[in-house]
Parts: sequence; C-alpha cells; structure tokens
Amino acid sequence: MNRTAKKSRSKQESGLGYLVLGSAIFFGSVALVFLGQFEVTSVAVAALVAGPVVGIWLFRFGMRQAWVALVCLVGALIVAFVLLTNVDDYGSAGVAWLGGLVGGSNIGVGWRAGMKKQKAPAVKKSAWLVDGRKFDTLAGARQAAETALRALDGKAKWRLTVVQGTARFEVAGGPASGYVCHRSVDGRTWAVLANQDLASDAMVEVSMGKAVGALPRRLVQDYGSVSAALEAFLRAPKAVPAATQWVTGAEAEGTRLGAN
Repeated sequence: MNRTAKKSRSKQESGLGYLVLGSAIFFGSVALVFLGQFEVTSVAVAALVAGPVVGIWLFRFGMRQAWVALVCLVGALIVAFVLLTNVDDYGSAGVAWLGGLVGGSNIGVGWRAGMKKQKAPAVKKSAWLVDGRKFDTLAGARQAAETALRALDGKAKWRLTVVQGTARFEVAGGPASGYVCHRSVDGRTWAVLANQDLASDAMVEVSMGKAVGALPRRLVQDYGSVSAALEAFLRAPKAVPAATQWVTGAEAEGTRLGAN
C-alpha cells in the first residue's frame, strides 16, 4: 500500500498527466470551434488564444495575493457564461473561451508541478557526528575520531561515539585495561567486536570512567584492533559486520556498558 501511494505521489508531482489532459482539452476546443456548427467569429478566435493564456497565467505563475487570483478566476467564468448564453452574437466564442481556459489551467498546473520537481533540492547525505560534534566531510570525521580514540584513557576520557545517519560506532575503555567496541547499522541492533580465537570464559575488568565493567576476555581488544574497526566503519558505515569478527545478539546488547 505504501509503495503504491509513493508511486501515485511521484506521478502526480511530475505534472505529465495535467499537461496531456490540458493539451487534449485545448485541441478538442479548437476542433469544436472550427468544425462545429457555430459560426467562427473573430471573437471566437480571440477567445481561443486568450483562454489558454489566462488559464496558464493563473495556475502556473499565479498571484501573490490569493484573493486577486480568485477574482480573476471568477471573472473568467463570468465571461464564459456571457459568451455561452449569447451564441447568436458571439458564435463559438463561448466554447473557445471555456475550452481554452480549462485546457490552459491544466497545462499551467502540470507546468508548475514539473518545475517544482526539477527544482527539488537533492537529499543531503547525513553528516558525521564524532562525540556529538558535526563534520560534513569524511576526512574531518576521520581525523576527529582517530584523535579521540588515541585520547581515550579509561578515566576522564573513556568513550568514543561516531554516528553517520542511523549507523553507529562505539568504543569504551582505555589502553591500560583494554577496549570494548560496538557498531550498529540501524542504531537498534548491535554487534560487538570479538576475538573468536580465544575460547576462554575468563572475565576482564575494563575501566569506563568511574565504573568498571567485567567482560569476557575475547571481547576486550587492544588499540590496534579497535583502530582497524574504526577505519572499516568510516569506509562503510552501512556495511553488515562480518560474523567472523563481530558477535550479535544478547551478548552484544548486554555489553554496551555506559551506553546512552
């Protein structure tokens, strides 16, 4: 249902349907004027030219004051009524005016919709956030993240967070006790960096500011490992973490100690 609604909205915004409908109405009016049973007068020819101009002007360019546009539209409809009720005097002018006005109005709407679609600003890629600081370039984010990672001491500075859109990367700890590293593609499900070669269940204490977290030894990393993980995240923040290096599930969720 949502996909169908998006397609319908996109088609409407293109304006093509209005352009086709408006053109069909206008050329149909031309055929009625010149091939119909009413006399083709100079007023009818003038109405056939003026009607589309007024319709396009009202619905493509419009007026700053809505009431002025409304007055013009009502006036155009009154002219159509007068011409249609005085066929003997004006011949096919009423058909020419009304058909041109309606056709021009649809063309104006389609033209305006097409211009809006062309001018729509490109979606800007989400900025990088490093510990809450915004960076518009990858180079700036990389420099800030690497500097922040080197500055982690497990005490005053014990946590690094890098965000790009919904993707997140987190490191907690310091060089003395080791680091625990997490990443997420959507900000909801997490993976923790693990040394799969270590089968020991021994617990290691990792300093995290005023707190100390007890974590399985295989989840505690050295600086080189988390630095490499950071670089991989910076290169491809939306990439799914490799199962050979990252562990998901309850263990990943439960070891995000100090997470906000």
